[in-house]
Amino acid sequence: MNLGRFDCATGLINILYSSGDLIVRNSTTADLLFIDKLQKDNAHAVGFIQRTIWERYVFGGERNFVVFVCEKNNDPVGYILVTPGLSAGRYIKIQQIAVRDDARRLDYGSALLAVVRDFCNTFNRAGATLRCRVDLESNKFWQALGFYN
Repeated sequence: MNLGRFDCATGLINILYSSGDLIVRNSTTADLLFIDKLQKDNAHAVGFIQRTIWERYVFGGERNFVVFVCEKNNDPVGYILVTPGLSAGRYIKIQQIAVRDDARRLDYGSALLAVVRDFCNTFNRAGATLRCRVDLESNKFWQALGFYN
């Protein structure tokens, strides 16, 4: 699958969303340290994916996994990892989303989801699905954005 501007394996940065000094872009291997730290800081909520998986499936292009990074004033504040689904008309899966604790409730998660919507429209996907533990505060975020169980 040719991911075009969403591709994380090319090493090129593409701005996928912008609003003032907030941007969402595709990730590159240079983001791996940030992603790894934020994933570890939020392991109780997002689980843990091994570094080799990030390197092979996201940045190596083996599985077309994509990660979008949200930045405010050129400072990364969050990311979202999605798997693109098998074909047109199918759902993509949000595997992980994490926003720094000091940056929550400031529309960064919504900006990341705007790019996911664009991805779904670009590749004719039916929408996005995810799993979220019922005891997490993030359920309120998902419900506010129209997700349901």
